[in-house]
Amino acid sequence: MTELDRLHGHLKRLHLYTIGQIIDDEAKTAAATQMSYVASLTRLIDAQVAAKCAAGKA
Repeated sequence: MTELDRLHGHLKRLHLYTIGQIIDDEAKTAAATQMSYVASLTRLIDAQVAAKCAAGKA
């Protein structure tokens, strides 16, 4: 099991489905643009919060 597999498992277990769907592309974007860890994490959390709000769960 790779670290990415483990991460996807944790995201699923925590019901962070939006992050699970976008994390691969976001990681590529972060690497290509030399985005900071905090900025990358913030983008992921922003997307998750927006999805929860849109679904009326936040």
